[in-house]
Amino acid sequence: MSGDKRTAQGRLVVCLLFSGIFLLGTLWTDRSEWGKSMYRREHYERMWSYSHDLSAYSDEELEDVFEYRHGGERIRKAFAIWEQVKKRTGEKRR
Repeated sequence: MSGDKRTAQGRLVVCLLFSGIFLLGTLWTDRSEWGKSMYRREHYERMWSYSHDLSAYSDEELEDVFEYRHGGERIRKAFAIWEQVKKRTGEKRR
């Protein structure tokens, strides 16, 4: 019997240890995300404003705003494809 108690207590300790580690990791991540969240809206609003007139900005500015380091032309091409898809889906809905 005492061996069974030790095994059960050992399992409980291991479960509590893993649960505690998981909880601490979750709290750490939440703390980190809360710190970033105040800037997220500002960043997305800036991206939204840039997306309306991509030709007015240099490649470097677009790479900086969209955080994509493969050239502003690729960013412009991606938005052109997106506009085509929006037009096609809009035509299908009519």
